[in-house]
Amino acid sequence: MKKQPHFPVIMAILGMLLSTAYAGKESEFQHRGYSERYSQTARQTNDGTEGASQLELDTTQEVDATELFPEAHAGGDADTVPPEQDAASGGKKDTVLIITEHTAANLARPTRERDVSARVQGYGGALSFNVSGIAVDMENTVKKLIRSDSVWSKVQASIEDKEFFPLFGGLGFGGVGNGIRIGGGGWGGSSDRFEITIRNPGEEDTIYTLDVSLGMGGFLLEKAIVAGDFNLFFGGMIGGGSMTVTPIKTVSGGSSIFSGSGPGSSDSNSTIGQELDAGFMLLEAHAGISYSILSWMHIGGDFTAPFFISSNGFKDRSPRLFQTFNPGFRFRFLLGNLG
Repeated sequence: MKKQPHFPVIMAILGMLLSTAYAGKESEFQHRGYSERYSQTARQTNDGTEGASQLELDTTQEVDATELFPEAHAGGDADTVPPEQDAASGGKKDTVLIITEHTAANLARPTRERDVSARVQGYGGALSFNVSGIAVDMENTVKKLIRSDSVWSKVQASIEDKEFFPLFGGLGFGGVGNGIRIGGGGWGGSSDRFEITIRNPGEEDTIYTLDVSLGMGGFLLEKAIVAGDFNLFFGGMIGGGSMTVTPIKTVSGGSSIFSGSGPGSSDSNSTIGQELDAGFMLLEAHAGISYSILSWMHIGGDFTAPFFISSNGFKDRSPRLFQTFNPGFRFRFLLGNLG
């Protein structure tokens, strides 16, 4: 039974929990308000000379009155009620201003400017379901592992220096403002089996197969730039993973001679008779773009460049040390208010 790496699953769950924690930021931002009261009084002197208009503000925030009411300071865009003579005011006439639609729009401008979506400000969170494909360096990992083995070196002919691995997994992240996202995720998958058939005259054929699987995950840090319905983003991950090689030897009749459960190889010259793991440190960089179909649904993709750095390799077997570059592409399907 092939052992599945648990690290990517753990990282994906951590990312989802983190994105949920930051999702509350959106609600807090959108419902933030402020109250302002405005009154305007324009006075005219008895000789008909217009006095200066004055704007009085009682507000919890500092507001530029000239920007809010350009018409009032220019003396325009106001309807007046016929002035009434007020004896108590010393013969001066008061002009009562009625706020017009245009002036009301200026009054509401500060609220509109603060009513910017959480997506633009970078608050909230999202879950991303990913399908990836990377070109794994096999020359400096698996091929080195089997090259010195008299039995399994035969399989080298079926392995390219770079092999495509489809990976499936997800990301979870939350926004902390200014387009900065933090979270985590993980992916796993395996390539097609690499095998070679050895013809045995007068006997059943022998099939040598290597099953190679890969799992990785880590913590995410991204910067996003909003451009309309598009998001441009770039960032990286730091974490770890493992590469697992499982040797399987069968005869053409289908019976397995050994299959990764222990060193029970019938080939006395073989040093590989069990499942082998190579752990590595993951350093990854990526950049991409996403499009918002709805405010809560997005699709996108990014180019990814994972580096695998192993200081122990396949334990006591070569290679005991490897650093590989494994470029690829990742498709994202996101649910949340951050694309």
